[in-house]
Amino acid sequence: MAVPTNTVQRVTRTAVREDLHDKISILANEDFPFMSNIGTGTASNTYFEWLTDELATPDATNKVIDGDDVSNDAYPAVTRLGNYVQTMDKTIGLSHITQQVNHAGSHTSMGAARAKKYRELKRDMETRLCGNYAAVPPAAGTAHETAGAVAFMRNNVSRGATGANATLSGGTSGYVNAAATNGTLRNFTEALLKDVHRQCREDGGKPDLLILSPALKQTFSTFTGVAANRHQVPSSKPGTIIGAMDLYVGDFGTVAAVDSIYTTGRDGLLIDRESWSIQYLQKFKNDKLAKTGHSDKELVSVTFGLKCENDKASGVIADIQAA
Repeated sequence: MAVPTNTVQRVTRTAVREDLHDKISILANEDFPFMSNIGTGTASNTYFEWLTDELATPDATNKVIDGDDVSNDAYPAVTRLGNYVQTMDKTIGLSHITQQVNHAGSHTSMGAARAKKYRELKRDMETRLCGNYAAVPPAAGTAHETAGAVAFMRNNVSRGATGANATLSGGTSGYVNAAATNGTLRNFTEALLKDVHRQCREDGGKPDLLILSPALKQTFSTFTGVAANRHQVPSSKPGTIIGAMDLYVGDFGTVAAVDSIYTTGRDGLLIDRESWSIQYLQKFKNDKLAKTGHSDKELVSVTFGLKCENDKASGVIADIQAA
C-alpha cells in the first residue's frame, strides 16, 4: 500500500527529542571473596615482616632413665617472613565544559567518576591478592609489588606434573621472590581436594574457605561431600563467610566454597581466613591534582600488602581445570 500524500512521517522530521534514558547500566562482578573474608591491619613501611614458629614432631619414644643427666634439645630459630606493599591508582580528568553541560546520567561528575574508579581499584586488588605473583622490591624506576596468595603456598599443595612451589629470597625466610611454576593441567577431582585438606590438617591447619573460578566451582558442586542445602550468607552477620557459598563437609571440618572471577582460573585456594590479612600502608584516598588548564584532575589510590601468618594453615589445589 502507498502512503497517502502529505502524511507526516518520522523520517522527515528534525524537531524530535531524543529518547535517552537517564540511567547508566554497568554489569560487573563486584564480589570480592578473598578481601571480604580476611582481616586487615596496618603496615608502617613498604616492607613489612612477621615471624612464624612450629613445634617439634611428636616423639612417642621420649623417655628418661631415672636419675639420668639431660642434654639440650634442638631449639630452631623462628622463621622471618615478609612482603612488600603495592600502590595502585586511577587518574580522572574532566574538562570544565564536560562537567557543565547537561548529560544523561551522572557519569561526568567528579563524584561519580571517583566512585567508579574506587570500584575498579578493588577489582585490581582482588586479582592481585588471589594471584600467583612474586613480591618485587622497589628500586629506581621499579615499583614495589606485593606477593599474591598462590605464591605463598609452599607446604600443603597439590600440583600438576612439572609444577613447583614459589621460592623465597632467603631460602626458608624472606619474601616470595619467584612465583610458583605452573604445572600440567589435570581435571579437578574431589580426591585432590581431600588430599590438600588432609595436608592442612596434618600441619595443624583448619581451612574454612575454598575460592574457585566459576568453572571450577561448577565441577566442585558435583562432589559427594557438598551439603544438600545451599546458603546465601548476609554480609551483616559477623564471623561468617561473606558471599554465596556451598558447604563442603569433609573429613576434617566444613569448608565454604565460593566462586570468584578474580582467581587464576587454574588454582583452588583452600584458606584459613584467620591466617591472612591485608596490611594497609595507605587506605583508599583521593587527591586533587594541580590545574594545568581547563579541566579538573583527581587521583584515587591505595597502598597495601598481603600477609600470610603461616602458610601451613592453608593450601592450594593447583593446575586444575573443570572436569
